[in-house]
Formats: sequence, C-alpha cells, structure tokens
Amino acid sequence: MANTSIFSRLQRLFSTDVVIRNVGGNQIKTIDSGHIQSSGEYETNALVDRFNRVYSTAPSSLYGAQFNLNYNYLRPQLYSEYDIMDQDAIIASALDILADESTLKNDMGEVLQIRSSNEDIQKILYNLFYDVLNIEFNAWMWIRQMCKYGDFFLKMEISEKFGVYNVIPYTAYHIERMEGQNPENPSEVKFRWNPDGFAGGSYGYYNVPNQNVNDDRGGIVFDNYEMAHFRFVADVNYLPYGRAYIEPARKLFKQYTLMEDQKLNQDTMMI
Repeated sequence: MANTSIFSRLQRLFSTDVVIRNVGGNQIKTIDSGHIQSSGEYETNALVDRFNRVYSTAPSSLYGAQFNLNYNYLRPQLYSEYDIMDQDAIIASALDILADESTLKNDMGEVLQIRSSNEDIQKILYNLFYDVLNIEFNAWMWIRQMCKYGDFFLKMEISEKFGVYNVIPYTAYHIERMEGQNPENPSEVKFRWNPDGFAGGSYGYYNVPNQNVNDDRGGIVFDNYEMAHFRFVADVNYLPYGRAYIEPARKLFKQYTLMEDQKLNQDTMMI
C-alpha cells in the first residue's frame, strides 16, 4: 500500500525536476521549480564539472580526486573573503541598501503581498509568512545573507497537523547540497548539515555527481522539503549553489587591499 502521509507526498513532489499539471483539455502547465529550463541539469553545470569533457572527474582518477578536493575547499575560502569584504564600509552599505530596497512596504503596508483566487489559501499563506515566519522582521536579514554569500539555508520544522511551525537559519559554511546521488531518481535533492563544516568528512572530499562515495561523513541529511535554499542564480557555473552579489567586486577588493598594504609597507620603510 502506498504511503500517503504528508511527508511522503512532499518528498515525491520535491524529488522531481518539473511539476506538470493539466489545466483543462489538452493544455498543460509546467512549474519549473528547479530552474531546469534556464540552467539545465545541475550535475552537468556545477563548477566541479566545468572541464568534465576534457579531464575525467571520476573519484577513482587522480585528477578527479584532486580537482574535487580543490573545488570543495574553494567554497569556504570564498565565504571567508565575503566576510572580510563585509567589513568594508562601502560594501557593507551596499548590502544594507539591497536588503532595504527588497523589504520596502507597499501602499497597503505589506512587505509581501499575497494574491490567490482561493481565499482560504490566501489566509493560510498570510498566517505562514506574517505570523510564523515573521517576514516583516526576518526578511531583511535573510536577503542580506543571500546577497552576501549567494546562498541562504532555512531549516523548516514541519508538523503533519499544523504544517510549518518554525524555521531555523543555517550558516552556509555547514550545508552541502547533494544532487544526482540517487541513480534511480537523478532529480532527488538532499541537504547535509555537518557541525564541523561541509569539508569536515573523513578525507575532506565531496561526492562527484552521480557517484555515491564517502557517504560516512556524518552530519544530518535533510530532504528537499525540509530545507529552503535561497540562492542568487546569476551564473550557471556556480550551480548547484548561487553566486554572491558581491562576487564581481571580489577581485578589485583584493587588488585595492594589496595596494593599501604595499603603500603602508613603503611608508614604514621610509620612516
């Protein structure tokens, strides 16, 4: 007998790349919840797979293991540089302005306006966003974090009777998004939370897409419906993660920092 519980239904719903519904007659409506149409399959667009047609990234090959390791060390390095950039007054103000402009209230005094032809659905969504998620207060911080790192993870606590009753923000340093791990369902998406960081496994390796190796790294694995992943999808080379809004300024920021350090060293030597 098929499992018809709310959690199993959510798992099946969020384990597909697109949602197709019949809207009447021979017409269908496709909901591209995973942005497959604009980005393609995630496992073939990730930064780790950029040179897959030139070199093999299989974990059994020397290049594959080394490149996989370098890629996974790249994420915490980028996040650390974003934290340093956030200490700059201009960049910090830019992130504040982005969050401010994204949370402006409309003429009805609402940060988020919800429209639905079904009045019951509209009431439920208003209760979720304003009474449970407290969107008027929390949206500012969530948007700023997403623009800063390119990713923001929100753990949703769900009850079968009441639905989403609480959310917990997780730092991007500790979350790994796993795609293409299930050969029987390549569209399945899961999230691994590791208190030691996403590179804190036995060898520090990530899983190459469509490979199920080093799966004993510990941590907690969440289904797709349990974790809301907000990401700034501006470059498919960063998939399955987002690209930080301040990423284009990272190189210039490092150049300016080096110039300041060099000037300071010269002044010190002259003294």
